[in-house]
Amino acid sequence: MMANDRTVVTIGGTIVLLSGIYLAADRWEFSDFFVAWGILAVVLLLGLTGAVFIPNERRAAEAADRDIERAGSGPVEFGPEFNKANDKLAKLGPFAGLVIVLTIYVMAAKPFL
Repeated sequence: MMANDRTVVTIGGTIVLLSGIYLAADRWEFSDFFVAWGILAVVLLLGLTGAVFIPNERRAAEAADRDIERAGSGPVEFGPEFNKANDKLAKLGPFAGLVIVLTIYVMAAKPFL
């Protein structure tokens, strides 16, 4: 999953941002709400990916590996370090999804235009 975030999300998000800026500069004003929203949404999602999702996925994976190794052949109980990292992902994942859905709406409907 971390490799997916680093490659697909980061590279794809950067391409979306750059192509959006190019298209907006050609046809729209950057002061239009839907243009500003789109740029802000992509920057926010890229920031969340680099600052929250990737580090917490790494922490959760490392903690899970330790917990699985510690359990041996018995049942695995994940510790507080895994749960803390996983909770951050569980809270911010739906927020990122909401930003994406709202961005699709704003881009399609172009409110305030």
